[in-house]
Amino acid sequence: MIYGAIFLKHNRLSEQKQHDGINAFAQKNNKKIKVAFCIPNMVIGGVETVFTTTVDMLLKSRVFDICVFTHAELTEPYYVQWFKDRPQIKVVSVYRLNSFFEKYKKKFGFPLENIRKIIFSIYKKWCNYKIARNPILNTCDIIIDYVSGSSFRQIQFAKQPKITWLHCSINYAIENKIPARLKQYNKIVCISDSMKSDFAKLCPEYADRLVRIYNPVDYDSINKTSLNTPKYDGKYFLCVGRVDHDKDIPTIIRAFNQFWLREHKPDVKMVFIGDGNIASEMKKMAATTEAHDQFVFLGKIPKPYGYMRGAMAHILSSFNEGLPTVLIEAMATGTLNISSNCPNGPHEILLDGDAGILFEPGNTDELANAMSNVWNNKIDVSGMTGRATKSLERFNQDSICTQIIKVISDAKK
Repeated sequence: MIYGAIFLKHNRLSEQKQHDGINAFAQKNNKKIKVAFCIPNMVIGGVETVFTTTVDMLLKSRVFDICVFTHAELTEPYYVQWFKDRPQIKVVSVYRLNSFFEKYKKKFGFPLENIRKIIFSIYKKWCNYKIARNPILNTCDIIIDYVSGSSFRQIQFAKQPKITWLHCSINYAIENKIPARLKQYNKIVCISDSMKSDFAKLCPEYADRLVRIYNPVDYDSINKTSLNTPKYDGKYFLCVGRVDHDKDIPTIIRAFNQFWLREHKPDVKMVFIGDGNIASEMKKMAATTEAHDQFVFLGKIPKPYGYMRGAMAHILSSFNEGLPTVLIEAMATGTLNISSNCPNGPHEILLDGDAGILFEPGNTDELANAMSNVWNNKIDVSGMTGRATKSLERFNQDSICTQIIKVISDAKK
């Protein structure tokens, strides 16, 4: 199979690059490097998928000892098992009572909610004081704040070199005042070229700290898994991701309904995989459309690659993204992507529209037209997916491992 040949060739070349990088790094260090990763929560999502792939890469290199600091305790069964299968990783929960306080967040009214906030604030400050003295954190060689400086308060007093990964668009960074957090980091990893360029213009004082490293993706494994995992029966479009406001699911619902009516109510489904804060709201919205029977919400499904392979196209409709891994995963299964051309990653992943269809964020008409064009075979799907497959080497996990090792080594200098 052509995909397998391409993947095998890429893997052989990149594995050699990885081993060369690891050997050079190991020769400079007589002992393993202790790395502390900080990540807020482990839920089913793109960032968490990339995080676990990255950690597995570094464990495979045998150069690193790794510990992980999470804000909340692990509750997602998939990740509870993931860490259980890797007992060499020490996991520390910073706010162990986080779930207790969050449980009552929406149940209390005034004045109990204000009291809850005050107590939780005091609790967090106490935990931050304790974590600053945590022996695991204090004996590590380097700290990686993996999600856009989200752990800046927890690590602000640590003396070790620090790296942060920016998994967000420039718009999101500005809205959430992320640039102000970046002073303490020795290296700032951007996950796309456009993001790096935007941040350099926005914060020229950090320009010499910026590094671009794509998200690593084991596309060979994804391709193989997609051949042996379930898919949905019949013809369908697919959306995989969190069902939250920033993903703009309403545009997909409206566009699919418009497409379905225009094409005389074909036997086509719109399938959603994922869960989130507005999942019930989106189900209610879909139920009010003429195409209500065509919408399918499957909830959380880890590694939904069989569903991707079986889809006519995968759709991403976000207002903002960093480097959406879900587009790369769909590419690895040979599936066409239809994506909003939002900041920052989609146009870079889809080669400015040569390896997938781009539409203006929030534009229902453009998305409905794209669905119609796919349905009516007016799109060169094989050409687009072929170019997408050839471009996957950019995200090869082994070569990216070498880049990460270099960033860690540079940050320690």
